[in-house]
Amino acid sequence: MANIYITQEVKTEIIARSRNGERICDISRALNVPYQTVRYTVNHAGKLDECELPAIPSGFKDKEAALCIAYTCGYLGFDSELTGSICRKVGCDVETI
Repeated sequence: MANIYITQEVKTEIIARSRNGERICDISRALNVPYQTVRYTVNHAGKLDECELPAIPSGFKDKEAALCIAYTCGYLGFDSELTGSICRKVGCDVETI
């Protein structure tokens, strides 16, 4: 069977209808999308939500800077003096990193 590709708008509609309690077979018929495609989209919707990255900690301008500091502090050891001075400089604590 050929792969079925659906647009992001259709995926959003499928997930919304499913969360409103509509059955997969009804969604499939209404949107003219194969049952298995609807089922796959619904089953993987939660996994997409779980993969969202946390917000950028305060004191950092972007995620790259936060990751750079986190890796550096991990390499130096989170209890080192240098890690403490980095935390004071950017205005965060070790738990945030």
